[in-house]
Amino acid sequence: MNRLVALPILLVAVLYGLVSSRPELALVFGALAIPPALTTRRFDLARSSQLLLHVTVFAIGIVVFVTLIPRQRMFVVGVLHSAWARVAATMLLLAVMRLYLKTPIGGPTSTVAVGLVALTACGGTKTGWLFPAAVSLYLVLAFTIRRLTDEGSAPLSLLRRRQFYMGGFALTAAAAVAVSAAVIIVPVHNAFVERLMKLVPHHTQTGFSDRLRLGSLRGLLQSDEVVMRIRGRATDHLRGVVYDRYHKGRWTSSVDAELVPSQVPKELEPGPDITSIEFVGEETDYYFLPFALGDVAVNSGNASPEPSGVLRPIAASVSDRLWFRPGGREHYPIAGPTAADLQIPIRVFEKVQPLAREWTRGASTNEQKLAALADHLRKDFRYSLEFERLSSRDPVVYFLLEDRQGHCEYFASAMTLLARSLEIPARVVGGYRVAEHNPVGDYFIVRERNAHTWVEAWVPGDGWQTHDPTPPGDLTAARSLETPLLAGVSDWLRSKWEGVLRQLDALSWTQVLSPFFVLLLLFTVVRWWRTREERAVKARVEMDQAAPCFESLSEALASRGIHRPPTQPIERWADELADAVPLGGARTRARNLVLRYSAFRYGRLGSETELDRDVDRFVQDLGNQ
Repeated sequence: MNRLVALPILLVAVLYGLVSSRPELALVFGALAIPPALTTRRFDLARSSQLLLHVTVFAIGIVVFVTLIPRQRMFVVGVLHSAWARVAATMLLLAVMRLYLKTPIGGPTSTVAVGLVALTACGGTKTGWLFPAAVSLYLVLAFTIRRLTDEGSAPLSLLRRRQFYMGGFALTAAAAVAVSAAVIIVPVHNAFVERLMKLVPHHTQTGFSDRLRLGSLRGLLQSDEVVMRIRGRATDHLRGVVYDRYHKGRWTSSVDAELVPSQVPKELEPGPDITSIEFVGEETDYYFLPFALGDVAVNSGNASPEPSGVLRPIAASVSDRLWFRPGGREHYPIAGPTAADLQIPIRVFEKVQPLAREWTRGASTNEQKLAALADHLRKDFRYSLEFERLSSRDPVVYFLLEDRQGHCEYFASAMTLLARSLEIPARVVGGYRVAEHNPVGDYFIVRERNAHTWVEAWVPGDGWQTHDPTPPGDLTAARSLETPLLAGVSDWLRSKWEGVLRQLDALSWTQVLSPFFVLLLLFTVVRWWRTREERAVKARVEMDQAAPCFESLSEALASRGIHRPPTQPIERWADELADAVPLGGARTRARNLVLRYSAFRYGRLGSETELDRDVDRFVQDLGNQ
């Protein structure tokens, strides 16, 4: 029956292959777990040898899997984080090793428990129905194996019909409750949090790329997924992408795609003006930072600064945390305007320039013109995600002259093209607004639905200035928003746990193994001490067991009424024998034999053969008296 234990271990190996970034390891685990399932041959090891084997395999697993499973700086949905992947792989290796033992410590139940730890580690990412299904099947297999391998369990055939039906009813009820909880609790929780947040339900789930295409966002749902946590001073408008070329409703960047690494410090001098940004979720191709940026530090890798002042991470060395100090862009300056910042299609120019001149009538400076353009867009246009666009018309022209409703990308695009029609360099910037503060932990939360676009326009003498023409409202406004207590506590706990995983992930294999080496050393010392104690006890027992010659001598003396108390030292008894009247002239002889026995027993002095011979003679002579 022990061969059946391999089945749940194989199940965990399959799940590991589906969620791990190294699925080939699952094939290795599966290949190692199949032979014990097909044969009854096992290794018969003593308990102490098994303990040493467990520690050795665990240590080897840590070293091997830290090397094979690369460090993962971001938490990717659907892919097991490297810290969890290493734990799962190590426990799987330990479980597979136990399959080859004839009588493993703890029996099959302990092997199933080790597999359950590996299975639990495989749940360290979102997999939908896959993980609950695997857990359910694993528990069924574990229960079945427990019944089949436990000789003390009664066969199912001996159960009474009533007990059988009651057990089935209990299992059915438990399954129904679990399914109901999975179906009902999650939507109820989401609705509760949404009610507390008091948010308008029209937000988009927005991603970032080097291309921005204007269009309707009808049907896209808002996403509450956290993408950043910001600790320190409040900041807003985190820049990530700068678009400066427009053509038929599409914005692109004219920056060369080749990234030139720049050495970025790994730490900054601590101070009250230092702000940290923690990126959450999948690895990002962009570092989102404010416009007023001074010193920057990353926890790993380098970055490539673009002329627009945006920092881009270098592939394979993405940092999941940044620190910055507000400043004047000394280290990462922003270049002045180029021809791309004034580019505007001729047909768009002919349509929007009259509108731009009308809106800026009476404004004499570029600052006043930009303020007038933003003011008209905020007052006369409506923010909306629910609208239709005619594909044959330029979306910005249609937005300005006919529909007058759209989301932030339309407002930013419209103001940029209006400013360019007035020969004011301008461009569209994509990033995030920061509007939510979590009082639990005192930090700011940025979610996917906080993605936003705005405008940066050039003013001679003042440089680039930020303008946000999107009407106030929703989370695009700069108003403060407090995270509800329940959601705040949940995110705070999650941030702490992710911090623990990052710290574990940052440890080298020597740091990880050092506690196990210490445990192995302690185990060796304790084992040696116990062996020493066992030997000492054995020696004392052997010493306490009197030799046959001494027993004969004691019996002979007892026949004369001379008894030795069990706790009396032999030397003191020998002195008493010297004055023992019943022995007569044999008193000195008896005393000498006892002292000779003591010297031989505790000092190994003298000959045991001669002592036996002399004791036998004494006993015979004493019997003849």
